[in-house]
Amino acid sequence: MSMDWSATKVKGIHVVTYDSAKASGPRRTSTDENTKSVFLKGSGQVAEILESGVMEVDGVTVEFSEEAKRELKKAQKEASQKQEQQMTDWMMEMNRESIEQSTEAIEDAYEDMAKLMEIARRISRGDRVPGTDEQKLIEFSKELYQMAKQAGAAAQNKKRKEHEALFKDEDEGQTQPAAGSEPPTEQTVVEVEVSTGGGDALSESN
Repeated sequence: MSMDWSATKVKGIHVVTYDSAKASGPRRTSTDENTKSVFLKGSGQVAEILESGVMEVDGVTVEFSEEAKRELKKAQKEASQKQEQQMTDWMMEMNRESIEQSTEAIEDAYEDMAKLMEIARRISRGDRVPGTDEQKLIEFSKELYQMAKQAGAAAQNKKRKEHEALFKDEDEGQTQPAAGSEPPTEQTVVEVEVSTGGGDALSESN
């Protein structure tokens, strides 16, 4: 039976984590047949909704109240923090396994890890980074670079910030390529649950 989405409302906003190696996508929080979930996989999609105050669902414009926008912003912050923590943990584990256990090597490696993490974070936000930094991230981990590029793809419509290089041309041989460790397969997204039924809705006027 087809659903009438003409009175669609924002019913709930959730943070959902799933294993992309075991599932093709995230699972819905609700099993209510009168609801539909829209999964936002990038900060750019969230930024567009927060700016416009609306979202398109099957050709229908769904309005977000101020309360709904606050909940969406809060959920995106939580999702981004979880995703960044997963990336950080993975990078540090690879680094721990590959570097020589000397104080100087550890200090240098931690400094490089911090730079690489910041480069990945900038790319995932859709920002512009210098070629030297982008190449360093690719040399360290093509998988991590691809993860960051995919996350940043949804943010291309927003104003893109340009950054100065964290790695200089003369910084050669300091960053060891990642080896033997697979990138995390857990993905964290924001779920916007919309409904045509009654009951409380975040998009209703207060």
